[in-house]
Amino acid sequence: MSRMTTGLAAAGADDVRHARSPRPAAVRDGIPRTDWRVWRAWVGATMVGAVLAAVLTSAVSAGRAGFALTLLAGVGGALTVGATQGLVLRRYCPALSMPGWLAATIGGHVAAAIAALVILIPGLLRALRVVGSFAGPAGVAFVTTAAIGAVAGAVSGCAAWLVLRRHFPRAGVWILAAAVAGAIAALAPIPRIGGTIIGIPLAPIVARVGTALFTASITGIALAWLVRRRAADASNASGLARATHGWSSAVPDSPNAP
Repeated sequence: MSRMTTGLAAAGADDVRHARSPRPAAVRDGIPRTDWRVWRAWVGATMVGAVLAAVLTSAVSAGRAGFALTLLAGVGGALTVGATQGLVLRRYCPALSMPGWLAATIGGHVAAAIAALVILIPGLLRALRVVGSFAGPAGVAFVTTAAIGAVAGAVSGCAAWLVLRRHFPRAGVWILAAAVAGAIAALAPIPRIGGTIIGIPLAPIVARVGTALFTASITGIALAWLVRRRAADASNASGLARATHGWSSAVPDSPNAP
């Protein structure tokens, strides 16, 4: 009996020690603090993709290409951004399907464009103008622009969520982050830079890269949070399994057991 009590006490003390003992800030509760590393990787990858995509689409537009070629350039640009982002996601989700992520990227872009056009339907546009009319013309412009950006971002976020939900619990936060990012990106002032480089106008490149920076900064926070929460869930599950094993091993077998 005393041996059983000692074993139970030791197991309980071990549980309390693991739960309450302070850990270094870098690895607290067994979770590496990778938040900023994830955020930097996501923003950096998005910016690289955005620059390449902007140069591609601007070069095609500057060449006065037809509609079909311009459309292909737009798809190629979206795939470029999706590919660079997918490389970061694969680092934290090795099982992520790159074709699936690229399909979600293209689908999100198309759905967001359609959603933005739906907002411009006269009835909806009139309702937004009424909401923003309390602040005059500036308020109308603010509400309309924010609504278009938020809706487009949320729709695009839904497409990404269809992929991310298979790898992250609570992936729904991505939709909220994408909506906020879309509104901020739509409202953010982008400097207008004239001139060209190698015959390619700089203005659309700066606009696209600036928009990507605002969007990636917000969604990068969401990705870092998702990675951390998944690590926390895994750590809690591992700790529970260890505690259960410790308690069960501390209880001796019954002498009447066969």
